Amino acid sequence: MINIVKKIISIAILTFFVFSCTTTQKSVSPIHNSRQILLVIAENDSVHAAKMFGFSRTGNTWQQTFTFPVVIGAKGLGWGLGLHDNADSDPAEPVKREGDGKSPMGIYRIEQSYGYLPREMVDTKLPYEKSGPELICVDDVESEYYNLVIDISEKGLDTNNLPSHEEMLRRDDLYKYTIFVEHNTPAKSGAGCCIFLHLWSNEDSWTAGCTAMAEPEMVRLLSWLDPEQNPVLVQLTQKSYKRLCDRWELPDISDVKMQ
Repeated sequence: MINIVKKIISIAILTFFVFSCTTTQKSVSPIHNSRQILLVIAENDSVHAAKMFGFSRTGNTWQQTFTFPVVIGAKGLGWGLGLHDNADSDPAEPVKREGDGKSPMGIYRIEQSYGYLPREMVDTKLPYEKSGPELICVDDVESEYYNLVIDISEKGLDTNNLPSHEEMLRRDDLYKYTIFVEHNTPAKSGAGCCIFLHLWSNEDSWTAGCTAMAEPEMVRLLSWLDPEQNPVLVQLTQKSYKRLCDRWELPDISDVKMQ
C-alpha cells in the first residue's frame, strides 16, 4: 500500500512539472537583444517595391525614427537563413535560392559596411571598409569563399582564374555605400549570397536580391545604425508580419498603408 501511494505521489509530481514546463515556457523573440530594427514590409512575396521603417527601442517600447520607400528583388521575397527559426516561415511563401531574384525574408544581423569613399568621409559607427578594385563578393556556390566579401590579394587568388563574383567597386554608384546583410552565414551552398543594403537606380528599379534606396536615406542609415544596439534587418510580407508581429515582438505598423 505504501509503495502504491509513493507511485501515485511520484506520478503527480512528475505530471505537475511536465505541465508547469509546458504551460509556463515562453519562446524568446529572435530580436529580444536588439534595440534598433530596420523593418521592411512588402505587400506580398511577388512585388519589388516595399517600405522600410527604422525603430529604436527603450525598454519594451519601440519608437519610430523614419520610414521611406525601398526596392527589393525583381521577383519579390523568399524565406532565407538568419536569426529566425525556420519553423516560423510560411509554407505558402517561397524559399530563397541562389539566383532566384528574391530578397530574403526573415531576421538578419547588420554588422559591416563598405563604400567608395575613404573612412574619414563616412559618418557611421559600423565597421567600414573602403572598396577597392580587389574587393569582391563571391557568388560561386562551389567556392570556399561563397557568400564572403574578400580581398583577392589577401587570399592569394589568381586574377585570371577567379570564382564567380561581383565587384564591390562598381562602375556605377549603386555600391557607393553598402551594408552587408548576414543572410546565410555561415554559408549553405545554393541558399543565396551577397545580400546588401545599397543605393537604387530609381524608385521604379529592382535588385537581384538586395534591398536598395535613395542615397540620402542610405547616408542616414549609416549614421543612425549603432553596433552597440545590436541592429537587425527584418523583411516580411504583410501577411507574415501580421502572423509574426506578437511572436517576434515587432513594432506595431498595423495602421500603415502600403500604397
